[in-house]
Amino acid sequence: MVTPLWNQPYEDQLSTKQTNTREFLRNLSKMLQRNIGEMSPWLKQQRKNHSRMACELEPIKPSPVLESYRIKCEFTIGKSVDGIDNTVGFRLGAYKGFDLQENHSTSTSDVPVTGAAKTDPYHYLTQQHFTSEIFKIEIQNLPRHFGFAQPKKMLTGLQLKPKKVKAVNKATYAFVTFSCQEDKEEALKVLNRHKWIGQVLKAKVFTKSLVVFTIGTCFCWHFQ
Repeated sequence: MVTPLWNQPYEDQLSTKQTNTREFLRNLSKMLQRNIGEMSPWLKQQRKNHSRMACELEPIKPSPVLESYRIKCEFTIGKSVDGIDNTVGFRLGAYKGFDLQENHSTSTSDVPVTGAAKTDPYHYLTQQHFTSEIFKIEIQNLPRHFGFAQPKKMLTGLQLKPKKVKAVNKATYAFVTFSCQEDKEEALKVLNRHKWIGQVLKAKVFTKSLVVFTIGTCFCWHFQ
């Protein structure tokens, strides 16, 4: 989740987004006029009529709800800005720059966090409703290069029943969740020492560490 304007007043956020959108449309309109000859006369007139844009830009409509509105959140677990380990929150920098500090999720008003989740980072594992995170394994020693669709084919080809897979780009490990303990145990048994693309795989039970986990809808592989 990227929210670079979270600490600005909402009115300033709207103003910034309106300005950025306007500049984008101006640059796009200019590029189209320069590269599409048959549309050039029309675009020239349109840009003249709409402040150098190919079309009218309406004001951004403010949201009626300003707090606790997100239904999709993806957190990481790591050290906080205060150096506290196992903090659940949002990454403050890029993985590429090895910036592993976290901002606790309850410090951003757009995230709906209530009850025990405010004080217990692993509350999501003990909630009453179902979460596949409690039936999670880690697959290690994967090939350095593979397509994101390949783990699915490998797992289903072995008659396993994954619920979702989190494959990390250019990493040699992945995380897989299952719907029940039996499916999880079967996967551990089948995947350990299984040979795949020249590699001997190792599978183990997931333990709490610096790894992305998800609440709500996420950008992971989902299997029916």
